Amino acid sequence: MRQSFSDLMVELDREFDLILIDAPPTLAVTDPVIMGRSVGATIMIVRHRKTAVGEVEAVMRTFETAGGRIAGAVLNGVVVDAMSYGNKYYYYNRRYSYKSD
Repeated sequence: MRQSFSDLMVELDREFDLILIDAPPTLAVTDPVIMGRSVGATIMIVRHRKTAVGEVEAVMRTFETAGGRIAGAVLNGVVVDAMSYGNKYYYYNRRYSYKSD
């Protein structure tokens, strides 16, 4: 919550094209929300079949309430070998879409 973090982000932005900051889980601590105020984009990491939809919604509400937003998400932990071709095709078509703002 110190100004020094924001100052550090400005300084690093001048030196590097891309900066990745790993933060603890949003529902456990407020650090990611506070850090989100000083970064260009916040990306949520969601574990396949482990992270509940309600948890994702709660994180999004937390960021929105604080005046931030989630720019996107990374879905990790997907076990592709456990699905048949038809299920993979169906899963990806059911879960992902591209919408124009």
